[in-house]
Amino acid sequence: MRNTKNGKKFAKNGQKNNVTFGLESLEDRKLLAWGAYDQMMDLDQLAAKYPTIDGRGTVIVDIDSGISFTHPALAGRIWTNPGEVAGNGIDDDKDGKIDDVHGWDFVQNDNTPTDDQGHGTYTASVLASNTWINTGNSRGYAGDGATYRGVASGAKVIPLKVIDGNLQYFPSNVEKALQWVVANHARYNIVAVNLSLNVGADGNTQINDEMKSLYDAGVFVAASSGNWGSINNDFAYPAGGVYAMSSGALDETGALAGITCRGSALDIVSPGEGPYPSRTGAEYWYGEPATSFSTPSVTAAAALLKQINPAFTVPQMQSILRDSGSTIYDPISKLNYKGLDLDNAVALGFTRAGTTAPPPAPAPAPTQSPFSGKPISLPGTIQIEDFDNGGEGVSYHDTTSTNQGGAYRSGAVDMETNTDPAGAVNVGWTKAGEWLEYTVNVPAAGSYDLSARVASNGAGGNFHINIDGVNKSGTLGVPATGGWNTWTTITHKGISLPAGQHVLRVAMDLNGVNSMIGNLNWIKFTAVTTASSSLNVQAESASALGGITRNLTNLGNVDDGDWAQYKGLNLGAGVSHFAVKVAVAAVNAGHQIQVRQGSTTGKILGTLTVQNTGGYGVFVEQSIALSAISGIQDIYLTFSGGYGVGNIDSFRFW
Repeated sequence: MRNTKNGKKFAKNGQKNNVTFGLESLEDRKLLAWGAYDQMMDLDQLAAKYPTIDGRGTVIVDIDSGISFTHPALAGRIWTNPGEVAGNGIDDDKDGKIDDVHGWDFVQNDNTPTDDQGHGTYTASVLASNTWINTGNSRGYAGDGATYRGVASGAKVIPLKVIDGNLQYFPSNVEKALQWVVANHARYNIVAVNLSLNVGADGNTQINDEMKSLYDAGVFVAASSGNWGSINNDFAYPAGGVYAMSSGALDETGALAGITCRGSALDIVSPGEGPYPSRTGAEYWYGEPATSFSTPSVTAAAALLKQINPAFTVPQMQSILRDSGSTIYDPISKLNYKGLDLDNAVALGFTRAGTTAPPPAPAPAPTQSPFSGKPISLPGTIQIEDFDNGGEGVSYHDTTSTNQGGAYRSGAVDMETNTDPAGAVNVGWTKAGEWLEYTVNVPAAGSYDLSARVASNGAGGNFHINIDGVNKSGTLGVPATGGWNTWTTITHKGISLPAGQHVLRVAMDLNGVNSMIGNLNWIKFTAVTTASSSLNVQAESASALGGITRNLTNLGNVDDGDWAQYKGLNLGAGVSHFAVKVAVAAVNAGHQIQVRQGSTTGKILGTLTVQNTGGYGVFVEQSIALSAISGIQDIYLTFSGGYGVGNIDSFRFW
């Protein structure tokens, strides 16, 4: 939910000020093995220990902005009404809704709750998505390559749409959605309701009867605590009411997110920052911290408990989730909070249900994953000690069973500290036949120069670099450097790297005079550059403008759908990069500038996502790579993503 205080109305650009409420926009926000989001609440441990406890047989209602009916991460996860015949124009199940086969849209009062914003698709994916790999999107977010899954991936989700495409909603529609749940929860085995929104104090009074009815019937409700960072129990509603479990958000570090409304009455915290499926296509985005996105993991956890024991009451489920949670200290409020711990919650659920948990699944075979959680981007530096997770025979092979240097990481790879300013930890005691692997991502295929930081007391041995099993470097020799902590850099030019994600292996081939290869600190890939032209352009010199204000020294009032034309730019022998001096406030950061060839709908040479500069008067240069282009060209800048894309001072090509 949006970072606005309880009860305040959200008026976009001052155009509205009525009884609607507003949420944060997702797909216009800036882009920041199992993913960290899932690991933080032990979803990976839950899947390993209790593979059959996934909410199967239960139904969860998501009262939000609808859902994507086309994203593969949600295929098979959306509820189908067993009592309704699609398309016959008859209310077959007599629930007052005609052809409500997959939920209901209370905004348009029809049977197509399609998400035209993104908020509901995000919350639904946390509730119950299939397993998916975060491959990012086509608009600049590369993804982390990690595995994600909904908490209750065996449950079904009923989307009840109350939020429109502008993130506006009426508490009266929230009440109508809750009334439908009250009337139908027993018929469809609805066990939990997710409310990632804020109806305000007056709205809470309006929905209080429905909330009590669900509470008394054993239907669990979780709600967002709010995003304005209060520390004195000043919560959004219904999180601040009697009947919902209030949920705060953790950031990517595992600490309470700064935006989280907190206090002694906050029931639980859960991850609230991470990737999520797009409402369109088969792409993924990254959402910044918000209690909207911590709440559905708590809601789905209740579905797991209802699978264990359908007779659990709401107080019993709330108690299990709190009592099984990890303790997280918050230095801002100086209080301890309970963090959602899914495998512990399921274990305690079995205990309190008086039933025996199924035997734990066999430990899965080790899998390889990037050490930092995301592939290492090349060109760039690979610290040699940051080899992939996975263990012996998976991400490395070492001829000894322990880390002889005792530094940095456990396992068999031998590491030690050093005094080289270029890197404080190195891999040592390297022997022929050993190897280390790294998951890397190469945005653009091309020729790259390799350098490696090495040391050896006497003539060292040989090693080489593989990409996906192919020797790319040939033999690399470690020279005598004068000591094990006396470092030099060796180079090899013109290595061809393919685009995409790959596994890079550093393979030890031949021992030197000390029966070792040598010490390795890091390896670096640098793109080979060729001479190109350059051109600087003042933004206000545009040939023509669409929707933009031409100021004396810059362009202003730049919004979604606007454009600027620059006719006859001489790009000479060729350019492949674009940089723009832009100024934008944090609230509107994350919109896009497209560089186009020939027209406002011409070929997109590159898209720049505008990062926060600290204000509309603070100009900072931001750059991207372009599709190569040369000669005399008509260049257009087009703008998308929302209001206030940024003020434009100048730009350059090179």
